[in-house]
Amino acid sequence: MDDREILDLINSGMVDMFDYSGFFKRSKHLRCFETKRISSNFPVLAPPNIDIWVEWMCRIKDDFRQSVHFMSMKKILSSDGFSTLDYRGISDRDYSIDLVYEIAKRQYKNVLVSPKIAALIQDTAFFIPEASKDRGSLSSCYMIGSIFSQNDIYVDPHLKWDDMRVCLFGDIFVNIEDVHVDVRNEATFSPKILLEFKFDFNCGPSEVLYLQDDEYPNLDPDIAALLRERKINGILYED
Repeated sequence: MDDREILDLINSGMVDMFDYSGFFKRSKHLRCFETKRISSNFPVLAPPNIDIWVEWMCRIKDDFRQSVHFMSMKKILSSDGFSTLDYRGISDRDYSIDLVYEIAKRQYKNVLVSPKIAALIQDTAFFIPEASKDRGSLSSCYMIGSIFSQNDIYVDPHLKWDDMRVCLFGDIFVNIEDVHVDVRNEATFSPKILLEFKFDFNCGPSEVLYLQDDEYPNLDPDIAALLRERKINGILYED
């Protein structure tokens, strides 16, 4: 199989570019499409024991999945629903229990966290590990388990270890159509794979918790500014 055969398979729709797994669900009722374009580097050189066309296909699909994930997470992280939880002066053991209760009482199905926050949650007695050992979620995240059997915990490997945000949301409904891929600058040493597709999604209600602890006591400056604005508005418009 060569590059043109792979292109034909993708453009004919015979290759599933996105696996609707985890918190991603497909909804063909979403029809307010936006045209999205992404590019990916073409792996020109590979070791002799590596099939370059298989590697190329994996690269395209991984970049495609990450782009859908990032677009969805951007919407959730910009949610108007946010609050802060201050655990400064409290031990990791105690504040992880309180955090679990805070997550559970908000009753969102899905929880997306950084590796640091995931480690804290896993240390509590309320955490139930995921039975499946396959962490290769095609949504670019992987599920590690749940708390109280009602909140599924996902880790986003693209977040920094010390990202103190906890994203709470329901299932993300996605519709992707008319995927088209082509190669540009093919005759050069740095060819690009260009993907174009129609994309629509609905994240529904969401909320973001911003945590502070002794190791990371400072809030993001943008969030601190929003909190000050809230406080000022509360004083100005208080009945």
